[in-house]
Amino acid sequence: NDIDLVEGVGGLLAPISKNYTVASFAKKIQSDLIIVAPNRVGVANHVLLTVEAALSRGLLVACVVLMEQKNPDASAIDNVELIGMHLPNIAGFKGVFEFPWLGTGASNPDLIAIHVKKAESVLAKIFDVVFRPFLFGDSNA
Repeated sequence: NDIDLVEGVGGLLAPISKNYTVASFAKKIQSDLIIVAPNRVGVANHVLLTVEAALSRGLLVACVVLMEQKNPDASAIDNVELIGMHLPNIAGFKGVFEFPWLGTGASNPDLIAIHVKKAESVLAKIFDVVFRPFLFGDSNA
């Protein structure tokens, strides 16, 4: 089994060409979605609307990843739970995960080892829950 990770720039309904949106492209390549959003005020609405739009188009949502922010607001504490409580039942959905803030140098190649250490536990969890069953048919991850 192969996995292709394709970044959907601008959101699910963002146009990526004259004839395609991110959603229509995902549908064409039969891709499960990983919805990534900043963990801040308004994200519950953002994620729930995105999930609703995806499901209404026949897309599968594998998981949601909330990205911690440099200066988290008060909503960040409850957003994972709120989103989980209000999501519809989704076949194959693996959960809502929190990804740590990596700092302003997140794209600096010299800091990759430091960033891997910050994120390795959540990356391992996402791999075990989302990717391992697909790759190895192991549902006991």
